[in-house]
Amino acid sequence: MALALAKKGHYEWEDFRQELIASIDEWESEHTLDDESWDYYQRWLIALERLAIESELIDETELEKRTAEIIDCKHDEK
Repeated sequence: MALALAKKGHYEWEDFRQELIASIDEWESEHTLDDESWDYYQRWLIALERLAIESELIDETELEKRTAEIIDCKHDEK
């Protein structure tokens, strides 16, 4: 998805890469390197969400609303 959005011209691939690096750096500054809560894909998702908001592909309120809907749907399935 991140690559497809870059190829469609919504942002430069380098912008995503830099956002991912920043997201990883942010986690590393708040945790020890042996912290088992590390999740590369969580950092990847955070980078994509931030860039989608920054690129005005979605606004933060709409992203939060849609995320809550998905989470609620998952809870209803259980």
